[in-house]
Amino acid sequence: LKGAAGDLAIEQAHRRVKLFNRRGQPMARTDWPSSRALYDGHTSRDVELQIQMVDGGRLWMAVSAAPIKPDPDGPPAAVVAFSNITARKRAEAEREGLMQRLVDVQEAERLHFARELHDELGQELTALLIGLKALETTASDGARAERIRELRDIANRMNGQVHHMAGNLRPLILEDLGLLSAIEELALGWGAKLGIDVDLLLDGLDGPIAPQASIALYRVLQEALTNVARHAEASRFSITARRAGGTLRVAVEDDGKGFDPGENGTGRARRNGLIGMRERLAAVGGEFTIESRQGHGTTVYISVPVAEGRETHDVGAKVPALHRG
Repeated sequence: LKGAAGDLAIEQAHRRVKLFNRRGQPMARTDWPSSRALYDGHTSRDVELQIQMVDGGRLWMAVSAAPIKPDPDGPPAAVVAFSNITARKRAEAEREGLMQRLVDVQEAERLHFARELHDELGQELTALLIGLKALETTASDGARAERIRELRDIANRMNGQVHHMAGNLRPLILEDLGLLSAIEELALGWGAKLGIDVDLLLDGLDGPIAPQASIALYRVLQEALTNVARHAEASRFSITARRAGGTLRVAVEDDGKGFDPGENGTGRARRNGLIGMRERLAAVGGEFTIESRQGHGTTVYISVPVAEGRETHDVGAKVPALHRG
Protein backbone atom coordinates (compact mmCIF):
# COMPACT_ATOMS: atom_id res chain seq x y z
CA LEU A 1 0.00 0.00 0.00
CA LYS A 2 1.65 3.22 -1.12
CA GLY A 3 0.80 6.87 -0.62
CA ALA A 4 -2.50 8.02 -2.11
CA ALA A 5 -3.16 4.52 -3.42
CA GLY A 6 -2.79 3.22 0.10
CA ASP A 7 -5.18 5.85 1.41
CA LEU A 8 -7.72 4.89 -1.22
CA ALA A 9 -7.36 1.16 -0.57
CA ILE A 10 -7.81 1.59 3.16
CA GLU A 11 -10.76 3.93 2.65
CA GLN A 12 -12.46 1.42 0.34
CA ALA A 13 -11.75 -1.45 2.74
CA HIS A 14 -13.07 0.61 5.61
CA ARG A 15 -16.37 1.12 3.79
CA ARG A 16 -16.74 -2.53 2.82
CA VAL A 17 -15.82 -4.38 6.00
CA LYS A 18 -15.82 -3.85 9.72
CA LEU A 19 -13.00 -4.97 11.98
CA PHE A 20 -13.39 -6.10 15.59
CA ASN A 21 -10.77 -6.87 18.21
CA ARG A 22 -10.43 -10.15 20.09
CA ARG A 23 -13.21 -9.16 22.50
CA GLY A 24 -15.58 -8.42 19.63
CA GLN A 25 -15.38 -4.63 20.03
CA PRO A 26 -15.29 -2.44 16.88
CA MET A 27 -11.80 -1.29 15.88
CA ALA A 28 -11.24 2.30 14.86
CA ARG A 29 -9.56 2.73 11.51
CA THR A 30 -6.49 4.21 13.20
CA ASP A 31 -6.07 0.95 15.15
CA TRP A 32 -5.95 -1.28 12.07
CA PRO A 33 -2.52 -2.95 11.73
CA SER A 34 -2.33 -1.65 8.15
CA SER A 35 -3.07 1.93 9.22
CA ARG A 36 -0.55 1.80 12.05
CA ALA A 37 2.13 0.47 9.69
CA LEU A 38 1.42 3.00 6.97
CA TYR A 39 0.99 6.13 9.07
CA ASP A 40 2.81 5.41 12.35
CA GLY A 41 5.61 3.13 11.17
CA HIS A 42 4.43 0.46 13.62
CA THR A 43 5.12 -3.24 13.02
CA SER A 44 2.42 -5.72 14.04
CA ARG A 45 2.78 -9.49 14.17
CA ASP A 46 -0.12 -11.95 14.19
CA VAL A 47 -2.70 -9.54 15.58
CA GLU A 48 -5.88 -11.54 16.05
CA LEU A 49 -9.01 -9.72 14.91
CA GLN A 50 -12.39 -10.40 13.38
CA ILE A 51 -13.64 -9.26 10.00
CA GLN A 52 -17.37 -8.91 9.41
CA MET A 53 -18.40 -10.13 5.99
CA VAL A 54 -21.19 -8.84 3.75
CA ASP A 55 -23.57 -11.55 5.00
CA GLY A 56 -22.98 -10.47 8.62
CA GLY A 57 -20.79 -13.44 9.49
CA ARG A 58 -17.33 -12.98 10.94
CA LEU A 59 -13.97 -14.49 10.10
CA TRP A 60 -11.00 -14.63 12.43
CA MET A 61 -7.76 -13.32 10.94
CA ALA A 62 -4.19 -13.11 12.14
CA VAL A 63 -2.80 -9.92 10.61
CA SER A 64 0.83 -8.88 10.32
CA ALA A 65 1.85 -5.50 8.97
CA ALA A 66 5.17 -3.71 8.58
CA PRO A 67 6.21 -0.36 7.10
CA ILE A 68 8.53 -0.37 4.10
CA LYS A 69 10.29 2.39 2.16
CA PRO A 70 11.31 1.36 -1.33
CA ASP A 71 13.62 4.34 -1.85
CA PRO A 72 14.79 7.31 0.24
CA ASP A 73 12.48 9.76 -1.52
CA GLY A 74 9.57 7.42 -2.09
CA PRO A 75 6.19 7.63 -0.35
CA PRO A 76 5.51 5.57 2.78
CA ALA A 77 4.36 2.03 2.14
CA ALA A 78 3.39 -1.07 4.08
CA VAL A 79 3.20 -4.80 3.55
CA VAL A 80 0.23 -6.57 5.12
CA ALA A 81 -0.32 -10.33 5.45
CA PHE A 82 -3.60 -12.01 6.40
CA SER A 83 -4.04 -15.56 7.66
CA ASN A 84 -7.48 -17.09 8.14
CA ILE A 85 -7.55 -18.65 11.63
CA THR A 86 -11.31 -19.14 11.90
CA ALA A 87 -11.11 -22.94 12.16
CA ARG A 88 -8.48 -22.70 14.91
CA LYS A 89 -10.48 -20.15 16.90
CA ARG A 90 -13.63 -22.29 16.62
CA ALA A 91 -11.68 -25.28 17.95
CA GLU A 92 -10.34 -23.14 20.79
CA ALA A 93 -13.87 -21.93 21.61
CA GLU A 94 -15.15 -25.51 21.67
CA ARG A 95 -12.30 -26.59 23.93
CA GLU A 96 -12.89 -23.65 26.28
CA GLY A 97 -16.62 -24.39 26.32
CA LEU A 98 -15.94 -28.02 27.23
CA MET A 99 -13.49 -26.92 29.91
CA GLN A 100 -16.06 -24.54 31.38
CA ARG A 101 -18.70 -27.28 31.47
CA LEU A 102 -16.26 -29.57 33.26
CA VAL A 103 -15.41 -26.81 35.73
CA ASP A 104 -19.13 -26.14 36.31
CA VAL A 105 -19.74 -29.83 37.09
CA GLN A 106 -16.70 -29.94 39.37
CA GLU A 107 -17.75 -26.80 41.24
CA ALA A 108 -21.31 -28.12 41.66
CA GLU A 109 -19.93 -31.31 43.20
CA ARG A 110 -17.60 -29.28 45.43
CA LEU A 111 -20.55 -27.17 46.62
CA HIS A 112 -22.60 -30.30 47.38
CA PHE A 113 -19.80 -31.92 49.40
CA ALA A 114 -18.96 -28.65 51.16
CA ARG A 115 -22.56 -28.24 52.32
CA GLU A 116 -22.70 -31.89 53.42
CA LEU A 117 -19.55 -31.44 55.48
CA HIS A 118 -20.63 -28.10 56.92
CA ASP A 119 -24.28 -28.88 57.61
CA GLU A 120 -24.35 -32.60 58.36
CA LEU A 121 -20.99 -33.54 59.85
CA GLY A 122 -20.55 -30.08 61.37
CA GLN A 123 -23.87 -30.35 63.20
CA GLU A 124 -23.03 -33.83 64.48
CA LEU A 125 -19.70 -32.63 65.84
CA THR A 126 -21.40 -29.66 67.49
CA ALA A 127 -23.85 -32.03 69.19
CA LEU A 128 -20.93 -34.20 70.31
CA LEU A 129 -19.15 -31.19 71.80
CA ILE A 130 -22.27 -30.16 73.73
CA GLY A 131 -22.65 -33.70 75.08
CA LEU A 132 -19.02 -33.90 76.14
CA LYS A 133 -19.29 -30.52 77.86
CA ALA A 134 -22.32 -31.76 79.80
CA LEU A 135 -20.48 -34.92 80.83
CA GLU A 136 -17.47 -32.89 81.92
CA THR A 137 -19.53 -30.70 84.23
CA THR A 138 -21.21 -33.71 85.89
CA ALA A 139 -18.13 -35.94 86.22
CA SER A 140 -17.30 -36.54 89.87
CA ASP A 141 -13.97 -38.21 89.20
CA GLY A 142 -11.07 -35.87 88.33
CA ALA A 143 -9.38 -38.35 85.99
CA ARG A 144 -12.63 -38.95 84.14
CA ALA A 145 -13.24 -35.20 83.79
CA GLU A 146 -9.73 -34.75 82.41
CA ARG A 147 -10.29 -37.54 79.88
CA ILE A 148 -13.55 -35.92 78.76
CA ARG A 149 -11.72 -32.61 78.30
CA GLU A 150 -9.15 -34.36 76.10
CA LEU A 151 -11.93 -35.89 74.00
CA ARG A 152 -13.59 -32.47 73.73
CA ASP A 153 -10.32 -30.98 72.48
CA ILE A 154 -10.10 -33.69 69.83
CA ALA A 155 -13.70 -33.02 68.75
CA ASN A 156 -12.94 -29.28 68.60
CA ARG A 157 -9.97 -29.90 66.33
CA MET A 158 -12.07 -32.17 64.13
CA ASN A 159 -14.74 -29.49 63.91
CA GLY A 160 -12.15 -26.95 62.79
CA GLN A 161 -10.77 -29.38 60.21
CA VAL A 162 -14.25 -30.02 58.84
CA HIS A 163 -14.88 -26.28 58.38
CA HIS A 164 -11.44 -25.89 56.78
CA MET A 165 -12.09 -28.76 54.36
CA ALA A 166 -15.52 -27.39 53.48
CA GLY A 167 -14.00 -23.98 52.77
CA ASN A 168 -11.33 -25.51 50.53
CA LEU A 169 -13.92 -27.49 48.58
CA ARG A 170 -16.13 -24.47 48.00
CA PRO A 171 -16.17 -21.28 50.07
CA LEU A 172 -19.76 -21.07 51.29
CA ILE A 173 -19.21 -17.38 52.01
CA LEU A 174 -18.90 -16.91 48.23
CA GLU A 175 -22.41 -18.31 47.84
CA ASP A 176 -23.91 -16.55 50.84
CA LEU A 177 -22.22 -13.13 50.98
CA GLY A 178 -20.58 -12.65 47.60
CA LEU A 179 -17.13 -12.19 46.07
CA LEU A 180 -16.07 -9.16 48.12
CA SER A 181 -16.53 -10.90 51.47
CA ALA A 182 -15.00 -14.12 50.15
CA ILE A 183 -11.82 -12.36 48.99
CA GLU A 184 -11.53 -10.43 52.26
CA GLU A 185 -11.80 -13.65 54.26
CA LEU A 186 -9.35 -15.46 51.98
CA ALA A 187 -6.73 -12.71 52.12
CA LEU A 188 -6.97 -11.99 55.84
CA GLY A 189 -6.96 -15.72 56.58
CA TRP A 190 -3.70 -16.19 54.69
CA GLY A 191 -2.24 -13.11 56.36
CA ALA A 192 -3.08 -14.53 59.79
CA LYS A 193 -1.60 -17.93 58.94
CA LEU A 194 1.63 -16.44 57.60
CA GLY A 195 1.88 -13.66 60.18
CA ILE A 196 2.38 -10.99 57.51
CA ASP A 197 0.71 -7.70 56.56
CA VAL A 198 -2.21 -7.65 54.13
CA ASP A 199 -3.18 -4.53 52.19
CA LEU A 200 -6.60 -4.58 50.48
CA LEU A 201 -8.18 -2.07 48.12
CA LEU A 202 -11.24 -3.77 46.67
CA ASP A 203 -13.49 -1.68 44.46
CA GLY A 204 -16.19 -2.81 42.04
CA LEU A 205 -16.65 -6.30 43.48
CA ASP A 206 -20.18 -5.50 44.58
CA GLY A 207 -21.36 -4.99 40.99
CA PRO A 208 -22.87 -7.71 38.77
CA ILE A 209 -20.46 -10.58 38.14
CA ALA A 210 -21.36 -13.89 36.52
CA PRO A 211 -21.09 -16.89 38.90
CA GLN A 212 -18.53 -18.62 36.65
CA ALA A 213 -16.35 -15.49 36.61
CA SER A 214 -16.60 -15.14 40.41
CA ILE A 215 -15.58 -18.75 40.98
CA ALA A 216 -12.73 -18.56 38.47
CA LEU A 217 -11.39 -15.35 40.01
CA TYR A 218 -11.63 -16.76 43.54
CA ARG A 219 -9.79 -19.97 42.56
CA VAL A 220 -7.05 -18.00 40.81
CA LEU A 221 -6.59 -15.81 43.90
CA GLN A 222 -6.44 -18.97 46.04
CA GLU A 223 -3.61 -20.29 43.88
CA ALA A 224 -1.81 -16.93 43.84
CA LEU A 225 -1.85 -16.70 47.65
CA THR A 226 -0.82 -20.34 47.95
CA ASN A 227 2.23 -19.48 45.84
CA VAL A 228 2.97 -16.52 48.13
CA ALA A 229 2.86 -18.87 51.13
CA ARG A 230 4.97 -21.61 49.54
CA HIS A 231 7.57 -19.67 47.60
CA ALA A 232 7.66 -15.92 48.20
CA GLU A 233 9.07 -15.55 51.75
CA ALA A 234 7.23 -12.22 51.77
CA SER A 235 6.61 -9.80 54.63
CA ARG A 236 3.43 -8.42 53.04
CA PHE A 237 1.09 -8.84 50.11
CA SER A 238 -1.66 -6.73 48.63
CA ILE A 239 -4.76 -7.28 46.53
CA THR A 240 -6.30 -4.46 44.52
CA ALA A 241 -9.44 -4.67 42.40
CA ARG A 242 -11.00 -2.13 40.07
CA ARG A 243 -13.86 -2.33 37.62
CA ALA A 244 -13.48 -0.45 34.35
CA GLY A 245 -16.45 -0.72 32.01
CA GLY A 246 -17.05 -4.38 31.39
CA THR A 247 -13.73 -5.60 32.82
CA LEU A 248 -12.70 -6.35 36.37
CA ARG A 249 -8.95 -5.94 36.90
CA VAL A 250 -7.26 -7.48 39.93
CA ALA A 251 -3.60 -7.38 40.96
CA VAL A 252 -1.89 -9.50 43.63
CA GLU A 253 1.51 -8.16 44.67
CA ASP A 254 4.04 -9.41 47.22
CA ASP A 255 7.44 -8.15 48.35
CA GLY A 256 9.03 -11.60 48.41
CA LYS A 257 12.12 -13.02 46.76
CA GLY A 258 10.58 -13.23 43.29
CA PHE A 259 11.55 -15.59 40.49
CA ASP A 260 12.19 -15.74 36.76
CA PRO A 261 8.84 -16.65 35.10
CA GLY A 262 10.64 -17.98 32.02
CA GLU A 263 13.18 -20.05 33.92
CA ASN A 264 13.10 -23.77 33.13
CA GLY A 265 14.04 -24.54 36.70
CA THR A 266 10.76 -23.22 38.03
CA GLY A 267 9.19 -25.97 40.14
CA ARG A 268 6.71 -28.29 38.49
CA ALA A 269 4.02 -27.53 41.09
CA ARG A 270 4.34 -23.80 40.46
CA ARG A 271 4.32 -24.27 36.66
CA ASN A 272 1.22 -26.43 36.90
CA GLY A 273 -0.40 -23.87 39.17
CA LEU A 274 0.30 -21.03 36.72
CA ILE A 275 -1.05 -23.09 33.82
CA GLY A 276 -4.18 -23.89 35.83
CA MET A 277 -4.70 -20.21 36.63
CA ARG A 278 -4.40 -19.24 32.98
CA GLU A 279 -6.78 -21.99 31.83
CA ARG A 280 -9.41 -21.16 34.46
CA LEU A 281 -9.46 -17.54 33.36
CA ALA A 282 -9.44 -18.40 29.66
CA ALA A 283 -12.57 -20.51 30.18
CA VAL A 284 -14.49 -17.36 31.22
CA GLY A 285 -12.80 -15.04 28.70
CA GLY A 286 -10.28 -13.69 31.21
CA GLU A 287 -6.54 -13.10 30.97
CA PHE A 288 -3.58 -13.60 33.26
CA THR A 289 -0.06 -12.20 33.26
CA ILE A 290 2.72 -12.34 35.82
CA GLU A 291 5.69 -10.07 36.46
CA SER A 292 8.54 -11.09 38.73
CA ARG A 293 12.28 -10.66 39.19
CA GLN A 294 14.69 -12.29 41.57
CA GLY A 295 14.74 -10.22 44.74
CA HIS A 296 11.98 -7.84 43.62
CA GLY A 297 8.75 -9.64 44.45
CA THR A 298 5.95 -10.84 42.19
CA THR A 299 2.82 -9.25 40.77
CA VAL A 300 -0.05 -11.22 39.24
CA TYR A 301 -2.38 -9.28 36.92
CA ILE A 302 -5.86 -10.68 36.30
CA SER A 303 -8.61 -9.35 34.05
CA VAL A 304 -12.09 -10.85 33.87
CA PRO A 305 -14.97 -9.67 31.66
CA VAL A 306 -18.03 -8.88 33.77
CA ALA A 307 -21.49 -7.52 33.10
CA GLU A 308 -21.50 -3.81 32.50
CA GLY A 309 -23.75 -1.81 34.76
CA ARG A 310 -23.97 1.03 37.20
CA GLU A 311 -21.67 0.34 40.09
CA THR A 312 -22.91 0.53 43.65
CA HIS A 313 -20.74 1.54 46.57
CA ASP A 314 -22.14 -0.01 49.68
CA VAL A 315 -20.25 0.17 52.95
CA GLY A 316 -17.34 -2.20 52.54
CA ALA A 317 -17.08 -1.85 48.76
CA LYS A 318 -13.69 -0.28 49.33
CA VAL A 319 -11.44 -1.73 51.96
CA PRO A 320 -8.21 0.25 52.21
CA ALA A 321 -6.52 -1.16 55.27
CA LEU A 322 -3.29 -2.54 56.59
CA HIS A 323 -3.87 -5.71 58.57
CA ARG A 324 -1.35 -7.45 60.77
CA GLY A 325 -1.63 -11.24 60.64
